[in-house]
Amino acid sequence: MATKSVKNKNDYQQMADLLRAMAHPLRLQMLLGLCQNECNVNKVWQRLNISQPLASQHLNRMRRAGLVTTERQGKEICYNVTDVRVRAILNRFCDLFSLDANQK
Repeated sequence: MATKSVKNKNDYQQMADLLRAMAHPLRLQMLLGLCQNECNVNKVWQRLNISQPLASQHLNRMRRAGLVTTERQGKEICYNVTDVRVRAILNRFCDLFSLDANQK
């Protein structure tokens, strides 16, 4: 597999920060689901069968890290994965672990 050379230490820090922000089972589930369709926090916690505060906490962490973006639709805030790097990493994880990216 061909890899690009890393230009400086800051590149390594950015990679580590991105992976650290993704490194939680619930966040991975949320990201996979949000890659399929954007949704609000209520849909996220109901789909994953977790509490609303827990879903909000993880969504806020991902938003601060730049993994997800938000858009106001009426009274609701919808979350979406727009970073192509995050989508590429998730797709590769699914390939490596023989998961169907469309399942969540």
